[in-house]
Amino acid sequence: MSRTLLSKILLFLFAALSLPAAEEISYCQMLLSDAEQKVQGFDRQRKMYPPERAKRLSRMAVRDGSELLRKGRLAEAMAEFNRAWRFAPANPYSYWMAAIVRSMEAMQATRDEVKKQCFEDSLKLWEKCLPLLRGSPRDVKENFALDKAETLIRYAVFLSGTDSQKAGQLFRQADVLLKPFQPGNDPRSRMCFERAQKIRSQIPEKEKTK
Repeated sequence: MSRTLLSKILLFLFAALSLPAAEEISYCQMLLSDAEQKVQGFDRQRKMYPPERAKRLSRMAVRDGSELLRKGRLAEAMAEFNRAWRFAPANPYSYWMAAIVRSMEAMQATRDEVKKQCFEDSLKLWEKCLPLLRGSPRDVKENFALDKAETLIRYAVFLSGTDSQKAGQLFRQADVLLKPFQPGNDPRSRMCFERAQKIRSQIPEKEKTK
């Protein structure tokens, strides 16, 4: 092998090794289009289980995924939330927990384009969850508002240096969710109020709603 050819090969290898590694994020089936879901046969799979059994299996998958999420095992947690969704697509906690996973992946990502994609995915999942919570108890809706507001503010902080207009919109959306919280007389109300105040403190004064 000539020295010239060897030098070219070594330069190619050095350049390849110098490229930033592609950041992997977990696979979220809930974000697939209707056409993609049909191709993968999810509707057909759901018909294999009686509705009550499917709901029970979905709840179990959310429980298992939440434990994995608590341990920081994000990809494994998302796999469980995918499973919960496949069994029962009307289970709001599949989307809720998946949104938290994506938000955490955004915070861990080192490349801006990956962070942005994760945050955008998280917001889509929050929006998919919201209509499924109609009729839910007040405490569930309050927890949803707190968790979603955290994602909105994290995304807004990320965008503050590059897209101040969108960052402002996200800050204001979060503030609308957080302002209604009041101290209340019971421990849970006070705890939620304190959390809301802590999250809201990250919103610039100029972006707080009147």
